[in-house]
Amino acid sequence: MFLPLVGEPPLLRSGLEGDPARWLPDAHVIQDGRWSTVLHGAGWSHRVAVRVGAPWESSTTLWRSLSWEPARAEEWDADRPVRPLPTFDGELGLFVSGDIASLAIEGRYRAPGGPLGAVLDNLALHRVAHRTANRLMEDIALLLRTGADQVRTGGGTPPAR
Repeated sequence: MFLPLVGEPPLLRSGLEGDPARWLPDAHVIQDGRWSTVLHGAGWSHRVAVRVGAPWESSTTLWRSLSWEPARAEEWDADRPVRPLPTFDGELGLFVSGDIASLAIEGRYRAPGGPLGAVLDNLALHRVAHRTANRLMEDIALLLRTGADQVRTGGGTPPAR
């Protein structure tokens, strides 16, 4: 999936290279180098535990590995049980061509519920997963753009390099 971005590519790139707390929505550090963030699906929001890898380059794209699993209730002081959610393992990328930037996410997810979950996923849940990943990219794009605007106007951290 791709999402065109608005903003200056060098500043957007610097944002994605930086601290995930600046571009993961509602991010909180939890144990073992993971982050807690919120995913929004078809009318629901849930916390997941996210691992974000170090940035690396491939051609004109800056990549970061990205994986998540449902966050355990004790990791974020939940007052309700954690629902079964899919897990995801993939990459988040920022593609730059001249003054145009796009965000991309690609990877594999595994529906909860074993074989029955896989059947339900094939019938309908894959659309929810697609919308969830799209919404996450939209949220990340907004945070990257906000951070880039702050740097451009002198209110943020200068780009790395």
